[in-house]
Amino acid sequence: MYNYSYALLFLAWFQCHTAATRFATICLGYRNNHNPRVALADMDKSGKYPSGLMAKLRRREAAHQNCLEMFGIFVAAVVPTSAVRGRPQA
Repeated sequence: MYNYSYALLFLAWFQCHTAATRFATICLGYRNNHNPRVALADMDKSGKYPSGLMAKLRRREAAHQNCLEMFGIFVAAVVPTSAVRGRPQA
């Protein structure tokens, strides 16, 4: 039986990066990439975007940061487990 855990690591990595707000801010017309860490604050200060949308973007950015912070721990748990599971039992 094939072990899909290594292939699914890429899927988890991709999911982390799709949670980023960069594409959403570009779709909304905000194309400033000089200081992307303060992009949401600048968008909020401009007053052009509704507060509900800004709250969703802030939650999305927080989810992206949480995912990136935990991805290393997830990989550190999956790789050894997969390596041990692949060995024949004695």
